[in-house]
Amino acid sequence: IIGNEGGAINMAKALDIPSFTIFSPHIGKDNWYGGVEENMHVAIHLEDFVAEEDFDKKESKKHFNLYYTKLKPELFITKFEEFINSL
Repeated sequence: IIGNEGGAINMAKALDIPSFTIFSPHIGKDNWYGGVEENMHVAIHLEDFVAEEDFDKKESKKHFNLYYTKLKPELFITKFEEFINSL
């Protein structure tokens, strides 16, 4: 399954179905994902790809459109390809 954080991803993980999760910029990945990734369950967040000074959690909630536009496929395509190739 490939999708945003939420119920479908959680069910897939519980059933040990490979998952590639894209987190919304204003949602903390470590809070919901536990910070544990493996080949079968991969998660990405804008924080994984931008400099710390370019990301502000409070601002990401207020100006979510700006932060969504920063999460471009070019940032995570390599990680996505690694996930697909590991299946």
